[in-house]
Amino acid sequence: INGLEVNVPVKASETGTLFGSVNNIMVADALKAQHDIEIDRHKIAINEDRIKELGQYTATVNLHREFKVELKLNVVREEAE
Repeated sequence: INGLEVNVPVKASETGTLFGSVNNIMVADALKAQHDIEIDRHKIAINEDRIKELGQYTATVNLHREFKVELKLNVVREEAE
């Protein structure tokens, strides 16, 4: 899963500011929905202090004490139903 891209849909304003912030639960849910990969949310660390805007970010998944992989996060506007 190293380098895998995950789209994280969020609610955002017209200017791209998020209503809330992206967390590891959202990343785990998106990973399961898009790639059918189940990872414990506690093993996912987002590499930014707080994600508050649309854009591209990275997260680290701690699969084992000495084995970590990077995920590419695309924080995108949630589509209206």
